[in-house]
Amino acid sequence: METASEKSEILESVQDLAETLQTFATHVDESLAGIRSEMATKSDLARLENKLESAKSEMITHLDGFVKLYKDMDVELLTVRARCDRIEEFDAKVADKIGIEYIPF
Repeated sequence: METASEKSEILESVQDLAETLQTFATHVDESLAGIRSEMATKSDLARLENKLESAKSEMITHLDGFVKLYKDMDVELLTVRARCDRIEEFDAKVADKIGIEYIPF
């Protein structure tokens, strides 16, 4: 049978262990609270997704604008080339009529 002092030592050890476990549990709770506060919530992710979708839409709109400008510029360039060709043909005819040699640029 255990003596009163042995029981007292065991009780003291159990109390120390309980205090240590309580301190550890408090530390774990504080750590988890810090992690939770830094984690993104579903509403945060939804807002981020909306912002990304908006940015994507805006980028596509700008890209479409650049593609249209490129196509318009291409049409304008063809128009300018055709006009230059007509002017060079006219210049060649004029040079032939007045008897000078036409040298295109």
